Amino acid sequence: MPEAQPVPAVADTRRLLFIGVDPTHQLDIQRKLNHFNFEFTFCATPLEGIQILKKFATPSFEAVIIDECMLDRDDFKAFHSYQKQPIYNVIPLILQINNPRTEIVQKALENGVYFSLNYPYNASLFKTVLMAATYGFSRHLEVAHRLANFENVHPLMQKATFHVKTIQDAQTVSSVLAFITPDQKHVAIGLFELILNSIEHGNLGIGYEEKTRLTSKGSLQAEIERRLNLPENKHKHVEVSVERFKEYLQFTIKDNGLGFDFSSYLDYVENRALHHHGRGIMIANQLSFDALDYQDSGSKAICKVNL
Repeated sequence: MPEAQPVPAVADTRRLLFIGVDPTHQLDIQRKLNHFNFEFTFCATPLEGIQILKKFATPSFEAVIIDECMLDRDDFKAFHSYQKQPIYNVIPLILQINNPRTEIVQKALENGVYFSLNYPYNASLFKTVLMAATYGFSRHLEVAHRLANFENVHPLMQKATFHVKTIQDAQTVSSVLAFITPDQKHVAIGLFELILNSIEHGNLGIGYEEKTRLTSKGSLQAEIERRLNLPENKHKHVEVSVERFKEYLQFTIKDNGLGFDFSSYLDYVENRALHHHGRGIMIANQLSFDALDYQDSGSKAICKVNL
């Protein structure tokens, strides 16, 4: 299959790179997603994907969607290694699954692909998964670029507290706090995921099964906005604090909820493997922090990052 040539992006156009997607699926994907103003680039192999990334001096792709059949290829390992470069590692990887099987999801997680879509998918579900992926990754650079003067100030900070109410607040605070850590990208992902959980599940009372239904219908964001504006939720916020110790930074995330059974979310669980959510705590635990503990029945998370 010949490599598709990227077209120079126009204003407000967002690029998506698809690797290894069956040619018979490509037109269907473009048709379903076309009204989102995406620019599509398709290539047959991870090696071709590397060549496409090299053509751009900046991380111009909003996400890379890679077909499940690519995970076993040797050049997928080369692509993943190349994509870890600082200029590209803010681009999230999303796995396209054609035949849902838990072992495929587990293999993806082991290879650092934390988001997945079962084909065929509708536009709303794609948008929901894409938003989940990009909130935790690419938006971090947006804030980090504005923090140049913070570089010399943050070592003086010993303790700080933030009151977070919205997803946009969660984006900004997680990026600012991650900036002071040795591993900005991964800490930003973990902080955002934990704060988002506190907003959705703790403060707004969206249960796991309910989120599954809302995600499948593509109506999760609308429901979050609706609940944020309810009178009983107007006063609620997630308290996010950071304290500097000699050998580590400690982040505390506290919501107004009743807590939850956090123990079943810290690691990979097979019966949730094919769901489009439910991996945030696992990602935070395994990827982002040197220690993650819960208190107050799960309504308070305490995370540590070694210095």
